[in-house]
Amino acid sequence: MSIPTSNSMVLYDKISDVNATINIMGNAIAKSQMFGCSTIEQGQVFAMECIALRIPPLTLARKYHVIDGKLSQKADDMVSDFIQSGGKIRIIERTPEG
Repeated sequence: MSIPTSNSMVLYDKISDVNATINIMGNAIAKSQMFGCSTIEQGQVFAMECIALRIPPLTLARKYHVIDGKLSQKADDMVSDFIQSGGKIRIIERTPEG
């Protein structure tokens, strides 16, 4: 995943009431059900992670799934991080059985 843009960092740095922002964002995220969050609490955790990483919700959704109410890194993102850190992947077989 690319480094957050300076605009994202500036926006999150300007938050004066983090708790209120988490509540507002969390409620909107849960109500939208766009990110797999079915409760306000899950939406709030999603919002907290956005603020902690200083990235927008759509960027976080590209990196993580919400599975059973928990954030779980997507496999393709894990592979991307592995390759960016110098790892190599060799595909041995591309068949339904493999």
